[in-house]
Amino acid sequence: MKKGLVSVIIPTYKREPAMLRRALESVANQTYQQLEVFVVDDSPNDFPLRNAVKETVLSFGSRISIRYIPHSESRGGSAARNTGIFTSEGEFLAFLDDDDEWLPEKIEKQLAAFADPKVGLVYCREYIVNAETGEKSVGERNYHKGKVFRYLITDNFIGGASFVVVRREAIDRCGAFAPVRSAQDAELFLRICQKYKVAFVDKPLLNYYVNHGAERITLNPYNKRQGFEYINKKYRFYLLFHPFKKAIRLQKLLLPYQATDQKLYRKTLLKIMMLNPFRVRENLDYFHEWKKAKANAAKEKNKAGGAI
Repeated sequence: MKKGLVSVIIPTYKREPAMLRRALESVANQTYQQLEVFVVDDSPNDFPLRNAVKETVLSFGSRISIRYIPHSESRGGSAARNTGIFTSEGEFLAFLDDDDEWLPEKIEKQLAAFADPKVGLVYCREYIVNAETGEKSVGERNYHKGKVFRYLITDNFIGGASFVVVRREAIDRCGAFAPVRSAQDAELFLRICQKYKVAFVDKPLLNYYVNHGAERITLNPYNKRQGFEYINKKYRFYLLFHPFKKAIRLQKLLLPYQATDQKLYRKTLLKIMMLNPFRVRENLDYFHEWKKAKANAAKEKNKAGGAI
């Protein structure tokens, strides 16, 4: 480990070189320059722009310390970030998704918050940029700092991987990214905040792009389901003693279940109602939704002549 060095890890997957170049420019323009950069290409070998991506990465070699690391086969975002983690030497780790963009002072501002040795992770605010319209707004959430697990278990107010800088010691102690296709950043944040304090820079330090039409694996309902189920299972004993928080965790599964498994969707609606028996108005909404789903399932059964 090299003291003061920040290892920047950028996973890329089937990305247009121009978009990746924007991300790399934002790293090269950081006011804090003690950086090493690893671009881990998780695209399939037959991706037609793979050589162009490699050339784009290597073109930054005269400006920053940078390496291009191709996976021989697609292994997912967690594996790509872990490849960077295990290859790097920095005292701190910063992650940048290839479709996002840092502002110049991001690393410098966040490193200052690590003056407290009990801080394991620092996050920041963001500008949300609509790639189609150019509209830009400051993200608004309920922000927390210090010991934050009780808040984070129900609401990932930290954001995505691009928002954080992490102390390597925290990764060494808590583990790297879990092998899930979605919510892998939130799952890692939960592990870190159980053992470390979290600090917050109350200033937008990145551009977070939405509606750019690029492929987002994490939005796939099957992937979202896997990620949320993984977290719920991992913290099942904590949630057993916090039924209201368990209900909120189950609510996150409603849309993925609605898209992938109607039977589980109906079952989860009932569970949420049982966990929150005194939230009458909310439960009425869930009950009406359950009745509608049940009726739709009966129609499908009659059409198919099979079991629900």
